[in-house]
Amino acid sequence: MKSFIVSLLIMLSLCGAIIFNSIYMKNKFEEIDRILHTLPTYPTETYKLEQNYNKYFETLELVNKKWLSLEKTANISIAHDETAKLTESLASALSYYHSKSFVEYANCICLARKALSHIMSHEKLTIDKIL
Repeated sequence: MKSFIVSLLIMLSLCGAIIFNSIYMKNKFEEIDRILHTLPTYPTETYKLEQNYNKYFETLELVNKKWLSLEKTANISIAHDETAKLTESLASALSYYHSKSFVEYANCICLARKALSHIMSHEKLTIDKIL
């Protein structure tokens, strides 16, 4: 009877940890997604980037910083190639933005949004994944 209770407690603890981690990751992904969607992505909006260069650069650095701090945790439960797409597109966006290649920057931000969207839709918590 004791071993049953202990194994039940261990199983419940593991399920709780999985659920907590999934909720934490979902919230962080949504936060990054909200910030990413504040950045202009259309080549016709490059005038916004030129006028507010520092503002958008700081926002882009914030997104990159938040993602890099979350990446190690995300790699525990998400395939590395999925997270690498987001990491590469954000790094490229920073590089292009810094060199004022705004069309390439816009493409990279679109790729980052797509990668994050893919992660959020395909890596979300479901009962099947818990069991």
